[in-house]
Amino acid sequence: MLELGCGPGFFLYTLRSLGAKVVGIESNPQYRKYTDHAALDIRYGDASEISDLAGTDMFDLVYSKDFLSVPVTKQKAGPIMEGVHRKLRTTGLTLHQINYRKFSEEEYLGVIEEFCSKNGQDHERMKGLWTRLDETQKDMFL
Repeated sequence: MLELGCGPGFFLYTLRSLGAKVVGIESNPQYRKYTDHAALDIRYGDASEISDLAGTDMFDLVYSKDFLSVPVTKQKAGPIMEGVHRKLRTTGLTLHQINYRKFSEEEYLGVIEEFCSKNGQDHERMKGLWTRLDETQKDMFL
């Protein structure tokens, strides 16, 4: 398993203790002081250079938690995801947990309108679907 943005390696340590072969990629070398004692395989560098950092290793799973939530530029996101694809085994999976800020209802309806206008869809119909949701359902989207 490869973890992008592994920080101090808590998740890696846990999975390794369960018998998994784990590798982490972390851009912040300050975490090194927390991980050296655990002898974790953490490679420090820019994740957009994943092919160089991971070497010849191939993975069944590439995982990240909040890694893609931080400002990752479009110029870096492409090479990162291309590198992930090259490092996955044929049956490999990729799992990324992304936290996002909540939108206001006005912002969300603006996104719907923009999406519909770009894709030739009727935004009034989509807004109508929105008005039929109850507050709990709306909270799942906002």
